[in-house]
Amino acid sequence: MMSPHRRWLFGGIAASILLFVLGFFLLVNPARNQAADIQARADSVEENNVLLANKLNQMKQQATEVPAKLEEIEAIQRKMPSEMKQPELVRAIEQEAQSAGVDLTSIAPATPVAVEGSSTGTIALPVAVTADGRYANIKTFVDNLERLERAFLIQTVDVTVADEALDSFTLSLQGSFFSLPCNDSVK
Repeated sequence: MMSPHRRWLFGGIAASILLFVLGFFLLVNPARNQAADIQARADSVEENNVLLANKLNQMKQQATEVPAKLEEIEAIQRKMPSEMKQPELVRAIEQEAQSAGVDLTSIAPATPVAVEGSSTGTIALPVAVTADGRYANIKTFVDNLERLERAFLIQTVDVTVADEALDSFTLSLQGSFFSLPCNDSVK
């Protein structure tokens, strides 16, 4: 038989163990789980912060490229304005013919058409041009057309001899001017 003193001792030890186990499961373990949850959230926030910092650096890099891109857009808008302005185009062709020293025999603009496959709504104005002159002058005229302020794509060029003795040639040229209608979402 156990003495009362020993019973109290074993009872105290058992109560201490029970208090320790209860304390662990009721106080320490939930606090550890809460700390683990907080650490997981902190890790997630830290990972998100790194992603955001990378995104910010990428945006800063892109921001440095904006002025060059705006200049590029302005250059395209000069080459392909929102309006076709046929009379101005005809005058430009006439001016280039005169400056090259060729006789312009015809300018025949066709009906503007949408450029197939264009996602920007680009419009093309087909133009047929016929001119007479010396070969060097015709070459200068074609070169001048390629350097116009407006986008002009020469699709076909045909040069035939009009009078070999006079060094006279006839130019038949097919090309298109382009226009890029306004898109308010770009501005």
